[in-house]
Amino acid sequence: MKTIKYTTGCIGKYDETFKPGDLIIAYQKGYHEFVKYEDRGDNIIPLIHYKRKFNFNGKPSNSKVILKCDAFYGRRASIHLMKSIESKKQEIVNLNNILIQC
Repeated sequence: MKTIKYTTGCIGKYDETFKPGDLIIAYQKGYHEFVKYEDRGDNIIPLIHYKRKFNFNGKPSNSKVILKCDAFYGRRASIHLMKSIESKKQEIVNLNNILIQC
């Protein structure tokens, strides 16, 4: 993670290690293919450019539209996916427990 301190005292952090083709999550819902960083000058967090590959439910999208957002919204999709899978597992356990009571 790279840290930038603004003149206002605010601190921003972002992952500067994304490579083209990496699967990420960003400001818009879904899972995206990282395209590039866009530098915006000294001490300003760059923009990230990306294309949607899957919607938030995992359905393939393969959009050709390039989306952009501040880089501090970008995270590796693998971390988010692992957390999402664990949450879904717990949801299944909870629903099975309800079903048993029927």
